[in-house]
Amino acid sequence: MELLKLLLRIAADPLSHILLLVLLGWAMRPLRKLWLLAVLYFVLMSTPLVHKGLVQLWAVPDRVDLQTKYDAAVLLLGVTDYKWHLTYTHDGRKGYCNLNRNAGRVGYVLNLFRNNQISYLLLGQNTIGEFDETACVIDLLKHQGVDLNRIVVIGRVRRTLDEIQAVKQFLARSKKARVLMVTSSNHMRRALAHAQAEDLVMNHYATGKVDITWQVKDSVPASKWLVKNASLFYEMLAYLGYKLSNKI
Repeated sequence: MELLKLLLRIAADPLSHILLLVLLGWAMRPLRKLWLLAVLYFVLMSTPLVHKGLVQLWAVPDRVDLQTKYDAAVLLLGVTDYKWHLTYTHDGRKGYCNLNRNAGRVGYVLNLFRNNQISYLLLGQNTIGEFDETACVIDLLKHQGVDLNRIVVIGRVRRTLDEIQAVKQFLARSKKARVLMVTSSNHMRRALAHAQAEDLVMNHYATGKVDITWQVKDSVPASKWLVKNASLFYEMLAYLGYKLSNKI
């Protein structure tokens, strides 16, 4: 499994694609024109406009009705900077809960609580090494005024499929419950595919959406967009891997 994750990370990184083209071009004289393609690819993948276009193509339209109150929201984890916590807080979180690029998921759930649009929040129990992500998120929500009695931990999880299956088991006795799944835009397509494979019907809302409004600065390359595209490609490849294995 760890080897597969490593291969996915390598395949998802645009820089690895460029390196492959450069090596091919160097090794085979007729393919040296690929060097030019590698440079062009590098430039395109480094621009905000291309990234925004890819994100919008991959995104799934929201299905949410906030005119009525949901019985529960499911917050899919993977929202904390666990590497920071494992490095700097070996003796506990010390009151901190550093979030990662998926912080918008937590912010959206907080708004649901504040607007009284959900009764409960469902969280999986996710532990990474010595770091308890679930406890970290619960601490953060507590400090933001959320009543801990409205947070339900539904079972141990390590991946999205585990979370979906835990939700299904929890809701087995309440099939009429109105549930809203919250995750990021890049992750939503795979999360929904897992839910559909488990015959689990939920409304859903994605954070981290992008709008394509062209400006001159959107054509200026920057390395951070390569990182963002690598994350998006990882999701695409993970989705493809589950699809080819008939798990979704």
